[in-house]
Amino acid sequence: MSKSEHIQHTVSVCNPRLYLLCQLKRQYLPVECLDRNFDVIVISKLMSVSPSWFGYISVEQLNIIMKLFLKAHSWGFTKNLYNADELFAVRDQQLFKAMGHFNHCLHHLLPPVKKVCYKLRTPYELIVHKLKQTRCSYLVRMVFENVPV
Repeated sequence: MSKSEHIQHTVSVCNPRLYLLCQLKRQYLPVECLDRNFDVIVISKLMSVSPSWFGYISVEQLNIIMKLFLKAHSWGFTKNLYNADELFAVRDQQLFKAMGHFNHCLHHLLPPVKKVCYKLRTPYELIVHKLKQTRCSYLVRMVFENVPV
């Protein structure tokens, strides 16, 4: 299944779920519960494998998902108007952060950690060193007047 077909299928699965939320709203389910149910049955469906296809979708496909979010917000199923681009970008960041843990199943895909040790002077030591060498210069005296030598 291509990325485009997958997105079309996912949105087509989410549309009947919006109908379910519509029926729950007609049964006077509170807005907080509708919002929570929207997160559970629609957002979770879209987010489940989003890191695998988010980088490949076109603007038109992203707009299809945005229309779904706009429809849900305008019908009162969610209090938040979600931005698909931000939502999926945050999910990508969460996955990347989780991959950093050594016991994550995708950790082996990351390159090995390089241990580089630089023994440099602290910036303060560098400033004091230069100050000792050029202490009579006007600019150095004015800028660094309060630095102890």
